Order: sequence, then C-alpha cells, then structure tokens
Amino acid sequence: MRDSQIAKKTDNFFARYPLQEFDKGQIFIYAGDSLANVYQIVSGRARKYDITAQGEEVTINIFQPPIYFPMVWAVTKTPNRYFYEAITPISVRVAPVNDVVQFLKSNADITYDLLGQMYLHYDELQLRLAHILGGDSYSRVSFELIIACKKFGELQKDGSYIVDMHENDLARQAGLSRETVNRELVKLKKANLIKINHRHLVVTKLLRLEAKLGDDL
Repeated sequence: MRDSQIAKKTDNFFARYPLQEFDKGQIFIYAGDSLANVYQIVSGRARKYDITAQGEEVTINIFQPPIYFPMVWAVTKTPNRYFYEAITPISVRVAPVNDVVQFLKSNADITYDLLGQMYLHYDELQLRLAHILGGDSYSRVSFELIIACKKFGELQKDGSYIVDMHENDLARQAGLSRETVNRELVKLKKANLIKINHRHLVVTKLLRLEAKLGDDL
C-alpha cells in the first residue's frame, strides 16, 4: 500500500512538469540514448526490455502509475542499456534529472520509499530470470500472468482477475512466439485456470496457478 503522504509529495513534485503522451507500441527511450529527463507514469503501462544477441526481446520490468524511471541512470549516470515502450497508451510527466535528484536528496522519506520499490522490482526480476533459465514455456507464461494479476489485474467478486492483455502482449513479455503462448494458454484453459475472450484474459484461480508454478520450477 502506497503511503499517502509520500504519494502526495511525489505527485506534487512531478505535477510541476509537462505532460507527454505516447501511443501503444511506441518506444520513447532507446538503448544508448543520452538522457536528460525522468518519466513518471500518470496513466497506462510501459515496458522496460533488452534485446539479446539473437534478436530476442527480454522483458526486464513493467511500470505503471505512479512509478518514475529510469532511476539507476539518474542516480549513477551509467549509460542506459534498455528500451522503454508504451504497452498501452500512456501519459507521463517529464522532469529534468537534476531536479529529480535534488528532490530525492532533500526528502529522505521519498528516497527510502523509492529504495523499497527498487528492491521489489529487483526481486521480480530475479523471479523472472529463474523462470526463463530454469522453467519451460508453460512456467514462463504462468509467471507473466501472475505478475499481471498482481500489478494491474482487476479483482472480481468471484476471486478471478481480469487482465487487460492479449496473446501478442503476453508473448513479448514472456519472450516466446505467439504460437507457443497460444499452446500454453490452451493448456491453462483446459486446467480451468484461465478463460479467454477477444478482449482480455481472465485468471480464474490465481492461488492454484501460483501453487502449480512453484511445483513446476
């Protein structure tokens, strides 16, 4: 749960800066770009990813409001190695990096909150790597569905989660072909763990999906 005072201070800071919008599928930060700004998501979702030597996209993280990034670059000035893509239409506040760094230096509570968020992202990245390296396509698809439920899924009265995600989106995030993802989704559907329609996916049994994923890894 986000602390209300920290949320207010952070949102008030970024509200001073211009709003930009990007269409779904638009890459707004490229690997190797010389950056000058930090982006806070106001609405929508963005994906941070890398491209392997074989040309495959590897998702590093998914961002949603009120996350701001890229903070590793902002704090350490290490070269940016990643791509940032709008996976839905998004609106972002764009603040100069020096202003953001000064804001963090002047507000220890904000910095501590950001550190906690970064540790959570790091833990998610470790789990994703574990499933990429040690799991099969079934576990990779299951993992991405679980993360989607927890980050932006809409909890229903019956305990299911509506996930605004299509097969193409899931394939890109899992680093798999659409055909492979489709095959694994059929398995999950036969196991009564998901439902599929033309607009979204529905995870019907999140706890069972998590338990099965833990057994399979």
